[in-house]
Amino acid sequence: MMNGKELKVAEYELKFGGQPRLVNVFGVFRYKPNNALYVIYADVGTTYDYVCYGSSHVKNDTILSMSSNKEEDLEVIKEYIFKVIEDEKLDNFEIISLDNIKEIEIISSKNFEIKKEVLERLIDKTIPKKATTTEEEIAKTKSKKKKSPIKTLLSILLLLIIAGGAYMYYMSTNNTEKVVKVIYCKKSYNHDELSNVTVFEEKTFTFDNYDKLSKLYVKTRYKFNDEESYLDFINKSLFYNYMPEDNNDTTGDYKIDNDNKEFTTNATTTIDESYGESVEYEEILSLNTKDNYTCEEKIEK
Repeated sequence: MMNGKELKVAEYELKFGGQPRLVNVFGVFRYKPNNALYVIYADVGTTYDYVCYGSSHVKNDTILSMSSNKEEDLEVIKEYIFKVIEDEKLDNFEIISLDNIKEIEIISSKNFEIKKEVLERLIDKTIPKKATTTEEEIAKTKSKKKKSPIKTLLSILLLLIIAGGAYMYYMSTNNTEKVVKVIYCKKSYNHDELSNVTVFEEKTFTFDNYDKLSKLYVKTRYKFNDEESYLDFINKSLFYNYMPEDNNDTTGDYKIDNDNKEFTTNATTTIDESYGESVEYEEILSLNTKDNYTCEEKIEK
């Protein structure tokens, strides 16, 4: 049948070059009895046994998921799932082709739990399998195998000679012992806007030989205390609102942990002239201590 497709969620701009959120769209269809358009989907690789659904609209190469609150809408979705996994005729459904669709924009959605085996059969019946090896990959593999081992060895030896020479030059011209000072700070608190959420913050400040801040690493973990709030946070892509600000000096990523109902962001900032806060060792330690962080100092040589 294969009425579905794996699509990227396009509602929010990605930050830090993180991986896009992907969903398995199990079908976009018009239900003939009420002439309404629907979409049904679930996150790729989710550990929860549920599907999301909503009324839909097709806009260029994007499909939209919008509010669907009528009780009869859920019955339409259940009918579609049953007929798909049982290979029954979809006489009441006009299937919308996803061939030219590239993204899904999630404005809002509803979800309901289904059995794990039902979800697996739904994926198997609607989502095309990815090819494991393409002709291009095979060609690249053959090309790598043709490389001469002698040339590879000579390249390694040349790199070792260059690296060794650079190291000897550095040692002969730089007699200053490098000392790395690090401050680790952490605290936890209840989130002001998200209910039933505990936030765990960890900051790592790295300093140069002159006690000037050179790098800052921040890990922020949002721990949800109930499943309903967590699913709402993930399904509606609200987590994009809690990404740190992105700029030319900051890189990072994020992680969604369904098993533990946690969302985590990581951000590393390289300090330069545009950094707007203090870079002095003692001042940073004092400010964070006053802000209720528990801080630990460490010196590495």
